[in-house]
Amino acid sequence: MKTKRNFLAILIPGLLFLNPVISLAQNPDTLWTLKLPGNSWQTKLMYVISTLDNNYVAAGMHYTEETQEDIWAVKFNAGGEIIWNKTYHTDQSQPWLVEDTRGLAELSTGELVIFAANQEYKHYMIFPDTEGNLTSISNYVTSEDPYYVYAGAVVDDNNLLVAGENAVNIDNNWFHYSWYRKLDSSGNVIWERSFPPVRWQDTFNCIGKLPDGGFIFAGSSDTPNNYDEILLVRTDAMGDTLWTRHWGTTAFDHPQEIVPTPDGGFILAATKSYMSSYKGFLLKLDASGNEQWMQTYNDYDQDEIHSVKPTLDGGFIIAGEHIPSNSTRSNFWVMKTDQQGNKIQSFELGNGADFYRGRRILQGDDGSYIAVGQTSTDGLIVKFSPYFGTLGIEDPINTSGFSISQNFPNPFSESTTISWMTKSPGHGVLKIFDFIGREVRVLTDESQRPGEHKVVFDARGLPAGIYFYQLQLNETIEARKMILLK
Repeated sequence: MKTKRNFLAILIPGLLFLNPVISLAQNPDTLWTLKLPGNSWQTKLMYVISTLDNNYVAAGMHYTEETQEDIWAVKFNAGGEIIWNKTYHTDQSQPWLVEDTRGLAELSTGELVIFAANQEYKHYMIFPDTEGNLTSISNYVTSEDPYYVYAGAVVDDNNLLVAGENAVNIDNNWFHYSWYRKLDSSGNVIWERSFPPVRWQDTFNCIGKLPDGGFIFAGSSDTPNNYDEILLVRTDAMGDTLWTRHWGTTAFDHPQEIVPTPDGGFILAATKSYMSSYKGFLLKLDASGNEQWMQTYNDYDQDEIHSVKPTLDGGFIIAGEHIPSNSTRSNFWVMKTDQQGNKIQSFELGNGADFYRGRRILQGDDGSYIAVGQTSTDGLIVKFSPYFGTLGIEDPINTSGFSISQNFPNPFSESTTISWMTKSPGHGVLKIFDFIGREVRVLTDESQRPGEHKVVFDARGLPAGIYFYQLQLNETIEARKMILLK
């Protein structure tokens, strides 16, 4: 039987809004669920990242009682406790303007950057410090410029990347070019690239950062048969195109998130739509952007997949929304798959009267999963057990034959010590993975006696960044995050 924990998180006094955070009834696969009250369907959490201090930040939009929609960010820890809760407005002279969050990232300093836009098509980068206090706002596209930004990413500590579409009037006809731009932290343009549309309108709405410093862009491309197909562009670190691909079906295909996979390829979460019907799908691509497989789910129902991430056991975790055939309201949907995208385990949260939507998901520091989204009026954060859908593990919590400690020191610059206590004999394998799940090194692969074990991980020659160490003893697996500095 899997264990479960219940948490009741309370907002710290003095933060922007003091409504209590509600801990919802739990499912055996969830460790805790936070419901952060809002005032309409415009209140939602759209993005989530793990931070360098082993906490998490979620960002989205918050609709206030004064009918003002603000950019919203919440920092919380692994136990579901709120550290800070802040809202920001990009245009203080017009606080009534509707705001929208387009991306969330962290610099190596711990400072955050939130990519945002308002209803007048002005675009901003918001920089909160580690306590959530606003340090600066950069306005890098004004309403007079024909640019629309739908995604943002961090290149390094001083430079950022945004992507979307560029509207161009040719002979009194408007064409929308897919477009991306490199900026410094003040919003100054370093370089930009654009691609003429296939027909009327192309746009980028996803950016995936690659281990070699390059990027993968995904968006929609209007085709001569009036359908939107998926547009993929792979670039190097300077933004120069390495290849371009188009992929589509006889429907409107809209990518939601694209991330690199350990084999050098990519996994894409997308939704196809036609008339009033929606169907989410996963598309696995090789390193050159060629299709390896495509999977859809919930055969006779409707669903959308908004997020996908590779998992340490070789599978994938997705988040989205599912509408059962006997309902008109969507459920907050999370599903674990194997490496071919076949469903292993699925979870839904909803009440049948309101809509619930999952927006983003990631694998946390301890191997668990953090998903964010919304209800009809509120923001949602859900933490799932690290054993949700784990391949080949039936009851790992109660049968664990070891306990693994956090490496020390952490962060570290050259080497760090990983230690664990074995309670019973068995075969132990200790592996190191990089941030996107690629195996970096095997430190231990041998029989283990009961007692304390230690291994020094020498990281000289590896690039700085976030790494994971995973210990498997017999059929039980545990993982931790560590940070390599240079």
